[in-house]
Amino acid sequence: MIEESLKSITDCVRTGHGRVYVVIDFKDDSPWAVRCYVGSTSACFRAASEGLCSIITLNIQKGVDPKSILAQLIGIQCCPGINLAKSIPDAIGQVLEKAYQPGVLTNHENISIPANIHSTSGATTG
Repeated sequence: MIEESLKSITDCVRTGHGRVYVVIDFKDDSPWAVRCYVGSTSACFRAASEGLCSIITLNIQKGVDPKSILAQLIGIQCCPGINLAKSIPDAIGQVLEKAYQPGVLTNHENISIPANIHSTSGATTG
């Protein structure tokens, strides 16, 4: 069986740990999976981000209320700075919040992820 092609949006968010590239995949015009690519940071942050994206994806695919998911992410703070997301979870929450806005797929301008950025994948098929 061939998987259907998913549409996605990609955003770059600056955090105290560098840039985080968040990718939201859509199925039937609704968020379906979350992935993030963490810039210059430790393997521990990449592993934690991958786990977080997997849990977020599972919650989305199991029909958990988006407001509940966002409430758990937005505002988490570790290394705040001027004009920065408060943390990697906060950055993921900010992009996911945008993904739930009407018309995001037609109005969003995707950015490219640099080749040297490390992948964390929370995408699953469900």
